[in-house]
Parts: sequence; C-alpha cells; structure tokens
Amino acid sequence: METDFMGKEGFVWAVGVVEDRFDPLFLGRCRVRWLGWHTKDKQDLPTSTLPWAFPMMPITSASQTGVGTSPTGPVEGTWVFGFFRDGKEANDPVMIGTLGGRPDKPCNPNEGFNDPRDYDAVKFYDVNPDTGELVRTDGSDQDVPQHPLNVVRDFETGSVKIKERSDKPTIEAGQQTADGAVAAEFLREATDTVDERLPDYEYSYNYPLKRFLGEPTTPRLARGMIDGSTKLKFSMGSNASGAIVVKRDGDNNSIVQRKFALQMKGYPLAKGNRDGSLIELSEPNPAYTESVIYPYNHVHVSESGHAIEIDDSPMAERLHWYHRSGSYREMHPGGKVVDKSNEDYWSCVLRNSHEMVGGSKFASIKGGYELVVNTEGSDDDFYLKVKGMGGDVRLDSEQGNIEMYTKNGIAFINARRIELNASQEVVINTPLYNQTGLPNDLPTLHGGSQLPPQLDPGKKGVKGNTGTQIERKGDFFEIIGGEKSVSSGRISYSSMGAFGISAQGMTTTISHSSEENITGQGTSTPPRPSKAIVTTEGHINLKSGGATTGSGGIVLQLNDNPYGVKKSPSAATGYFQILPSSGNPTASDITLSSSLGDIKIMNKVAEFSMSKGPQGNIVVASHGAGGTAEFKTKLAGLSITSSGTMSISNEITSLKKIIEALIDDYLQHSHAITGATAMGPILPGGMAEPMGGVPVPPKWFYDPTKANKAKIDLNSLFSE
Repeated sequence: METDFMGKEGFVWAVGVVEDRFDPLFLGRCRVRWLGWHTKDKQDLPTSTLPWAFPMMPITSASQTGVGTSPTGPVEGTWVFGFFRDGKEANDPVMIGTLGGRPDKPCNPNEGFNDPRDYDAVKFYDVNPDTGELVRTDGSDQDVPQHPLNVVRDFETGSVKIKERSDKPTIEAGQQTADGAVAAEFLREATDTVDERLPDYEYSYNYPLKRFLGEPTTPRLARGMIDGSTKLKFSMGSNASGAIVVKRDGDNNSIVQRKFALQMKGYPLAKGNRDGSLIELSEPNPAYTESVIYPYNHVHVSESGHAIEIDDSPMAERLHWYHRSGSYREMHPGGKVVDKSNEDYWSCVLRNSHEMVGGSKFASIKGGYELVVNTEGSDDDFYLKVKGMGGDVRLDSEQGNIEMYTKNGIAFINARRIELNASQEVVINTPLYNQTGLPNDLPTLHGGSQLPPQLDPGKKGVKGNTGTQIERKGDFFEIIGGEKSVSSGRISYSSMGAFGISAQGMTTTISHSSEENITGQGTSTPPRPSKAIVTTEGHINLKSGGATTGSGGIVLQLNDNPYGVKKSPSAATGYFQILPSSGNPTASDITLSSSLGDIKIMNKVAEFSMSKGPQGNIVVASHGAGGTAEFKTKLAGLSITSSGTMSISNEITSLKKIIEALIDDYLQHSHAITGATAMGPILPGGMAEPMGGVPVPPKWFYDPTKANKAKIDLNSLFSE
C-alpha cells in the first residue's frame, strides 16, 4: 500500500494572476503567476516558464470527450484561486475559481501579476501544418476581442454598422501634446473623415480596462441601477403632447443605452384609425429598469460584448440573450417575447411549421415581401381564410399594381356581391368572356371547367367559341360620363320589355342597309302605337339618297305586302310610296293629322295642303305647264286634264251627261198659254189654263221616265 500519494501530504492553496490562456492542448489551462510562490520580476521568471494550471470544472460539466462545457473563461489579468496537486512542490496547479475585486489603477504589462499583453507585439497561437501542434506566433493586435465602441444604424444598407475600437492611433496635425504623448482622439484605420473620430479611452486593451477603474469587476448589468458606477442612467418622462419618452443619460458602453439608440420605430400598419390617422409599430423598450437589483440578476458578459442575463429580480424577472451588434431575444417580466435582428433573420424548418396566435397578428415591412408555396411541385394548396361574422380581406397598393397570375388554372371570385371601382378604366383582355345569371355554388378545386356546355370548347361535339356572351339577371344600368364607341361585325339587341335610348343627339351611320321589325304584340288598352317618333322641338327629316341613280326612295308599307317594294318607274329622282295591304284595303288606314300647324305635301310644281286657319282651306294644285289633277277610286273619279278640262264621273254616269239631259229636257218642254194668241215655252212642269176659264186635264209635253232617270243618276254621282 502506498504511503505517499496526492492529497495525503496536505492541501496547499494559493492565489495568482493569469498571464497566458492560449493552451496548446486546448484543455483550458492557463499560465498563472502564483502569489508568494513566484516573483513578479519577469526577467527572472518570464511568463513562458510559468507552469500550466488546470481549470476545475463544475459538476454540471462532464469534462469528457465530446461532452461538457468549454473550460475557457479566465483572461489575462484574472485573479484565480487554486491549489497544488503536488503539494509544496507547486508545479501542478489547479484553478478552482476566479476572484473579483475593485481595480483602482491600470496594469503594468512589464511586471508580473498583471495582464502581460503588449499591443506592439501581441503573441498569438497558430497550428503548425507539419505537426498539428499549436505554436506561438507574432500577431497583430487588431484581432483582440473588445466591446464595440458603438453600434449605429446604417441607412444605406438597412442594417447596423459596428464601430470597433482601434488599436492603432493616428495623430492629427496639431493634436500631439508637448510631451509627445498620444492625443486623446484618434481615427480608425481607413477612416477618411474627421466626423468618424473616436475617443481613445480604450487605446490600451489590458485588463483591468481603464474605463472601468474604480468599479467592481461584477458586470454592470448584474449590479442593477442602485450602484452608481453602473452608468445605466436613463429616465422615463413625457413630452409636450403627453407621450411617454425615454431620456438617455448613460454612455454608449451600456447595452441598455445601445438598445434604446437602435430601437425600430414608426412602422405603419395597414389598418389605421377611423379618423384616417396611422397606427404604427415600434420596438418595445428594454425591460431592464430600476426594478433590476443586485444580487438577483445572473449575468454572463463576454470579451467582445455578448451578454446573457437570467434575471430573478422581484417583479422584473427576465431572460435576455444579447449579441454585440444589438441583436437580441428578451423575455419580459409578463412573458412577452421580443426578437430583434440587426441583420438578416432566418428561420429554417425541415418539416412542418406551426404558429398559433391567440389574438391578432401585426406585421409592418419596409421592404418587399415574397412567399413561394409548393416549391417541389406537389399538389398542396395555399389557403388564406378569414373566419368570423365581419372579418374582411383587404389588399391595398398605394402606388404599385396588384397582379394575380395562374398559369394554367382558373381564378375564381365567389361572393354575394362583387364591386369594381376604377378611377380611370377597367380592361378585360380575353378571347372568351362569359357571364351567366347565377354563380357556381362551389369552384372546382383543381381547375376543372366551369363553363356552360355551349361555350366549353372541351365538350365533345361542341365547337370552341371565341365570342362574348353576357347574361345578366335583373336590371342593368350603364352610365358613361364621356363617350362610348362600339365596333363590331354584327350587333343584335333583343329585349323582352321596353328598349329606350335617351341622348342629346343621335347619329346612326349604316354602310349597307337597315331593317327594323316590330310585332306590336302586348299593346295596352286603349291601344298604343307599336312605334312612335315624337319631337317636342324641331322637325323630323326623312331623307333618301341615290337621287342621281334613281334608286333612292321612301316607302311606307301598311300591313303585309307580299309583292315587296317596287319603285315607281317615273321616279327618276327618288320617290315616296304608301303601300296598303293587298288583301284588305279597308284595314290600311292612312291618316295625316296636325293639331298645331298646316299639312303640306308638295314638290317643285305641285302641292296638296291643308291650312290651320279657321276656314280650314284645302288646296290641291299643280303649278306645272302640263300638269294634271286626278282623284279617283275603283268606281268613281274626279280629274283635271293638262288642257284645263274637268271630269266628274263614276261607273254609272258622269256629271256632264246629267247636265246635258237636263238641258235637253228644258229645251224640248213647251205648251200654249191661256188667252195667248201664240205658243211659247214655259218652265218645266208648268200647266196651261184653257181659254174661258174652263179647266182641262194637265198635259205633259215629255216622257216622265226621263226625268226620273236624271234624278237617279244625280244621286249616284253625289251623296246627300
């Protein structure tokens, strides 16, 4: 049994300062100068000769291959507590923990028990490509991790710009002090403008850092706001309008102040207030307030400026993960979660992603938005649904277009009412436009045909139709403020009811022919005209062209005329015809009526007129040199020849014959007068008295049948 082994000889402990942490074996070992065991004279005992001290990991770390927590943590200048596994030999130290303090002066890198780094020749380690071992090399102090000097918003790139602390001072003209010391300001390398000049309080990066002298080494975030050295000074107040504002009184080295400076504000939402004003989104204020108190906030801050907070402060319990660029995730005391990325944000899910929002969701994007669904060509669909009694779906584009494309499918819009409001125009470009009276109950899910069979070119035995069919149920009103132009190969209008046109003026130009058919069915009682042309002012002008060819003319056709329209052979310069029915002339009445003025039918040399005066004159006149006038029916007629003679006759006799018979009767009638010595004519029907006063029977001197026949002929010619 061994009588001498590690731990038996007694526990020998010590405190020391880390001077080198670049362990070539990657075990987290540090070269520590142990107080009392080592001299501070680096000439006698250089850092490179100090023994490597192993870190003691907590029981929560396995410290095993592939398992455990990183054994890194101490930095140059860190005070550690440990012991020697070899006892008083003091060559095999173990670091148990670190010791904090309140540094009051900067380090002296030339003496032991200090941060030994020299910014003029910092030693770094690299891997030997031949042996794979970590070897020390001369490096540049540019890569020493430090908290950023500042983080500002870069409006050109849309993200933030990290202003790093410089390790290479540049002296401006006239800025060097009399003793040759470095001035208090410097320009970062590759800086061109004086506006980017930065303060040089971090010129030396050795621990303890100069800007934290006089403060405890406990992180500022862990100390809360009770400790004045935290410099987390900000206050809540209100501006003139009563809005809550934050007054920033701290420095840029505070993570809280930096989060305030980088807050995203003024992102408008799509739906504003009822008065038209905007509703805007803003990044919530940091949850770090006066309620964060020591010792409840457990903080881990890294060299480059990252921070993790597990805050148990009463009424301010938080979780906070912060990146040196200003990106963070913070869980507020009430459970609110805030994610902030000052660069791009990626969320990668290999399979399904589920998001449940108990209330409303708001998104405000200052750039574009692109969503691609079904990228691998499956038959999965994209659904956007708004449930509820009054939830609307609204798509607004203030300046740009709204476009919807479906390459081979059908776009359906199913609604109780569809309203299109266009300030300028509505354009529909399609080879086939079909509008039916009733919408389909449900659209097909994957592009099946919804056209009626007569218009579906895919139906067997039905030819494709590239025309336009518009079918509307109920009334249709079209109001156009400007002009309307319709151009078509053929236009047909069919109306089961009335068809009305109201306009200030109307012009119809037809290159060939025009025909209007009116059945006149369904007229009311008393009967209304099947067609009426009414003008309240002005006149009605019916004009027919073709005067030079003799083809022009106007025909008024009453009832049916099976023989068609025939042009008068004598109408060399046009004609006007009124054609009655060939079957029943009495059913074809022709009426010319005017209650306000004269009625005139005339050409250049002849006229038929009825005046509006109280006499009601009727004039039938021919002003031509050889003109005639004739009024006749099938059985009777009245005519005036070009020589001026006049004839009134019917099928029985004529006025001339009747007058001639009366004259003959008058001439042939004569008898003796009583008491006369000679005979002479008397009036027809006269009666002679005998001489001596003795009456004698009357005696007629012509045949009575002739007189009766004259009366009969006169009655046949003239009506009573």
